[in-house]
Amino acid sequence: EKEGKKGVEIFLQDSEGNTIARAFTNQKGEFAFEQVRPDEAYSFKSAGVDMNSEIRIFNQDGEVIESIKPNDSGEFVYIRLKESDKIITITNEENVTVRVAEEEKFNLPAIYFELDEFRLGQRADLVLNKLISILEDNPHVAIKLAGHTDSKGEASYNLKLSQQRIESVKRYLVKSGIAAGRISGQGFGETRLVNRCDDNVECSEAEHAENRRIEIQFYSTD
Repeated sequence: EKEGKKGVEIFLQDSEGNTIARAFTNQKGEFAFEQVRPDEAYSFKSAGVDMNSEIRIFNQDGEVIESIKPNDSGEFVYIRLKESDKIITITNEENVTVRVAEEEKFNLPAIYFELDEFRLGQRADLVLNKLISILEDNPHVAIKLAGHTDSKGEASYNLKLSQQRIESVKRYLVKSGIAAGRISGQGFGETRLVNRCDDNVECSEAEHAENRRIEIQFYSTD
């Protein structure tokens, strides 16, 4: 295995066998891929594989959604879309047709707010205009937004702040011509952290930043 200070190198491949990302494990054997485009199946590969090992896939709330064992070829294959899922076909901002499942959560790229504010920063429109484009090109789709903060500050303050930020995003979308009935959302404050960084844990700014996110789910209106 290619192992050193960064750990074991893991390659992520799409359903066509193309390598689309790579990451290194930390001391706990954890790794994560950021900003990965949705595909129907993924394969995880490394230089050497223990056939008795497993990879556990977590959702944004830190819940294990699947544990996968290596196949005879030493690949860990994760099937993202299951037969039981309600599947929606949409055209994304790159004009590529993709299939997503209802209840599947995606992180919006960073939306910038002023520090401790719910008002959108100057760079937020770069992200939200892409979402507007998706909604305009897919009139059969509605969205649900979920706002999350880090644990810094009072929990009650963070809950209110996350809700205000969701309302700011909704107002921006509606002002841009998206029907209000296609947008729902809720703020959860610090109640759904994706890592260990609660009030009792000292964490780096990068670790806290993982918890400051807006998640999006797509639903069919047909």
